[in-house]
Amino acid sequence: MNENDKLTIPSCNNPDTNEEIAQAHSIETDEYNILVSSFFGVLIPDPKELPMDSPYIDYTKDCTIYGIKIVIDPTNHDNNDDITISMCLFTDLQKPHTDHFIMHSIHLFKGLRDALGVVTLHLHKAYRVEDGHNIPTVALKGINNKGVEVYWGDLSSMIPLIGSE
Repeated sequence: MNENDKLTIPSCNNPDTNEEIAQAHSIETDEYNILVSSFFGVLIPDPKELPMDSPYIDYTKDCTIYGIKIVIDPTNHDNNDDITISMCLFTDLQKPHTDHFIMHSIHLFKGLRDALGVVTLHLHKAYRVEDGHNIPTVALKGINNKGVEVYWGDLSSMIPLIGSE
């Protein structure tokens, strides 16, 4: 990213914007199942669980300079244990990297937590087919405080701020 490619990132203190971003990533249950099974096949392993109050997500960070980085190993088709989540400065993404990651805004996670009542995320590695190619991504399922699935999402190309190749 060069000086001319700066991202314009809105404040994440607007609940409507946060919900809008969460809804932009929303997919139907069937699509979620297709994405996950296209990566794993018939035997789907347990998801990586991420409580919305996880220390790996810091909602107090300035969301115009920090994002949430989700790293996956697209060669591991056995489990979701390798999914890692961390806070990252957007400027750090300009540095060389060897990991496969997807970068998302804090807005998305605030929208899931505050507007949709998600208390736990279930993350699965997945493939989204684009132009005949399998693109590794993360599919997520949001669970509310009653244990009910209330959200299914795809983190591939619907507003990821930055992604690795």
